[in-house]
Amino acid sequence: RPLYVAGGGSYVHELLTIVGADNCAGDLDAAWPTLSEEALVQRAPDVVLDASTGVEAGVDAAAVVRRWDAYPTLPAVRRGRVVAVSSDALFRPGPRLVEAVGELERLLFGEGASDE
Repeated sequence: RPLYVAGGGSYVHELLTIVGADNCAGDLDAAWPTLSEEALVQRAPDVVLDASTGVEAGVDAAAVVRRWDAYPTLPAVRRGRVVAVSSDALFRPGPRLVEAVGELERLLFGEGASDE
């Protein structure tokens, strides 16, 4: 199962930049490159937003999060910062850009983040 990440050429990377987050795959030029498990561990993300729930029909969000337990050395896993995401606003550019930015801020920085 390839691990697709939001690279520097993606809409998601642009959203991460807008909210002031550092995309650990932002240096990759392709929009949706794949990473090996070794490269993932080396990049050591603080937060993982797993969008596979949006593409895998019938997959339980908690089950998606539990899959990441296979990577106990990742800071995101150790800190419980793996989130299953199925938002169309985050993955489809369009008029809901403001909604997508607010949602991403809440996912990364917590409730009330977009109220500041």
